[in-house]
Amino acid sequence: MNNSVWQPLCDKSITSDYDILYCRLSRDDGLDERESDSISHQKEILADFAAKNGFDRPVCVVDDGFTGTNFQRPGWQLVLQEIENGNVRSIICKNKDRFGRDYLRVGLYMEMFRERGIRFIAIGDGVDNIRDDDDFAPFRDIIAEFYARDTSKKIKAVLHNKGRSGKPLTNQAIYGYRKDPNDRNKWLVDEIAAPIVKRIFQMTVDGKGPFQIAKTLRNEQIIRPSCHIARLNDCVTAKTEQNIYGWTDATITQIIRKPEYMGHVVNFRTYKTSFKTKKHKHNPPEKWEIFENAHEAIISPAEWETAQKCRKVKRRSASGREPNPLTGLVYCGTCGSRMYNHRGTQYSETRPSQDSYCCTKYSKYPPECTRHNISVKALRELILTAIQNVSGYVREHEAEFIEKIRADAEIRQDEQAKSRKKQLAADKRRVAELDKLIQQIYEDICCKGRLSKSSNTVKAAGSSVAV
Repeated sequence: MNNSVWQPLCDKSITSDYDILYCRLSRDDGLDERESDSISHQKEILADFAAKNGFDRPVCVVDDGFTGTNFQRPGWQLVLQEIENGNVRSIICKNKDRFGRDYLRVGLYMEMFRERGIRFIAIGDGVDNIRDDDDFAPFRDIIAEFYARDTSKKIKAVLHNKGRSGKPLTNQAIYGYRKDPNDRNKWLVDEIAAPIVKRIFQMTVDGKGPFQIAKTLRNEQIIRPSCHIARLNDCVTAKTEQNIYGWTDATITQIIRKPEYMGHVVNFRTYKTSFKTKKHKHNPPEKWEIFENAHEAIISPAEWETAQKCRKVKRRSASGREPNPLTGLVYCGTCGSRMYNHRGTQYSETRPSQDSYCCTKYSKYPPECTRHNISVKALRELILTAIQNVSGYVREHEAEFIEKIRADAEIRQDEQAKSRKKQLAADKRRVAELDKLIQQIYEDICCKGRLSKSSNTVKAAGSSVAV
C-alpha cells in the first residue's frame, strides 16, 4: 500500500481488523491556515482518542489536498478496498465534515457502515453510530455541504474577477512560456521551448501533419511539453520522467490551436457543472474571454492564421513525395467545391498526367457534379501565364495599374464603411429601445408597485435586464 496515505501506528504485522484514523484537509481549508484542521493536529487528536478508548490496531489514513465533495481520494479508496475485504472494524474522524461534505453520499456510506457492522465515530461532533442517538446528524451533513457550496461560490467569484481582469487563470504557463518570478500573472518567453513552437508552426505551414511533426520531434529526442514544464517549475515526478520524448499528434494539434502564442490571454475555456465534480467541460470559443497583446508573442497573427488554414486542408504525401503546394487552393468552376489532388500509382516525372485535381463532389456516390479534372502541369502553366500577363501589364502601364489598385481599395473601404454605418445605426436603435423599456419598467415599479404586461416585452425583446 502507499505509505504516504496509509500509516500504521502499531505493529505492522497486522493484516485485518483495522481501526482507521481518517484525516483530510482540502486546499480550500488550508486557505485559512487553521491549525485546528491541520493534518498533524488531526493525527494527534485521533491517536490520543484511540489510545484512551481501546482501539489497539490504529492505522492513520491521510488525504491531504482533497475536497470533501469528492470521494475519489486515494486514501479513502484504500479504505474502501479494505472494507470490501472485511478488514475494517471502525473508522474515526475528528469531525464528520473531515469524512465528507456531500450529505447524500455520506448518508449512503453511513448505511453501509451499519450493514457491515463498522463503527463510525466523529469525535468533535459526538457522533457514534452504535448509540444511534444523534437525531441532528442529517442536518449537520447538510450544513457541511452548504459550507462547501458557499466556499466554491466564493472561489469561483474570485477566479471570475481575475479572469475578467485579463490575468491568466492557468496554474502553469503553457509550453513556450514561463511565469515571471517577479509577477506570477505575467508570462515570459521560454528561450528553450519557444524555438520548438516556432518550428511546429513552420512545419504545419510547410504541409506536414501533426503525426509527421510528432515523429520528427521524437526522432530528434526533443523533450515533450509536460516533462519540460515539470523541470522548469521544479516539480519533477516519476510519471513526468516517463517517455520524455513521447510527442503525440494530439499534443501538436493542441499547440497549433492555441491563440496564446500570438501574445493573447485566453480565459474561461472550460467550466464545471457542479462544485461536487472535478470534471471540466469545454466552453465554445464564443464564450472565451480573450485579452490581446498581454505578453510577448512567439507567433505572428499572420503565421497563426496561415497554420489554421493549412490544418483545415488534408495534405497527404504520395509515394514519398512532398504534398502539392496548390492543395486547398483549387476550386471547381461548376459547383464551387474544393478540388483534391490525386496522384496515380504510375505517377512519375515522365507521366505528369497522373498528377491532377478532381472535384470532390464528383467522387461521391451518386456524383453531385460532372466529371472533369485538370492536371497539375496544366494548372501551373495557367498560373505562370497569368503571372506573366499581369507583370507585363504592370511594366507597360504602371501608373494605370496603380490607379486601378487604388480604386479597388477605395471601393472596398466604402463598402466596409457603409456596412459599419448600418450596424452602428442598428445598435443605436437597439440601445434606444432598451432605454425605453427600462424606463417603462422603472415607472411601473415606482408608480404602480408592479410590472405591467407591456413591461414583459423586455423578455420578448431578448433583454437581459434584471429587476
